[in-house]
Amino acid sequence: MGETARNTLYEYIDPITSPYEAFCFDSGKSALPIPAHWHYYVELLYILEGTARITIDNVVQVCSEDSVVLFPPKSIHAISAVDKSARIRYYVVKFDSAILPTGKMDKMNLRSALHGISASEYPCFFCRNRPAPWGFFRCLRRL
Repeated sequence: MGETARNTLYEYIDPITSPYEAFCFDSGKSALPIPAHWHYYVELLYILEGTARITIDNVVQVCSEDSVVLFPPKSIHAISAVDKSARIRYYVVKFDSAILPTGKMDKMNLRSALHGISASEYPCFFCRNRPAPWGFFRCLRRL
């Protein structure tokens, strides 16, 4: 994707007034799909109800209840319903990874690890009834 096209998908979040966001999305109150976008924040979803089609950097996964999805910083991601008539509810937590410790005293720099994750190389989907995403943990060990 070209830089100009990528820039049109940018979602601005002010890190000073909003270093984190947490809310519950409900398709009964807000419309899906969430169009493709990206931001500098880390984003986590926990699906409470329903089944969603999640896209992260052109990697698509269908996730249902009890799934956790990690959107790394700067990843282009989107969310849509598998069944448009079914309700989908999920928790969202977004945060600026700059608020995390730098790791100078620790063995691992979590801030750098989060920025180094690529959905195409390491799984960012932690779904019920799926094997453990060991590639993700290998990514953290490399740092």
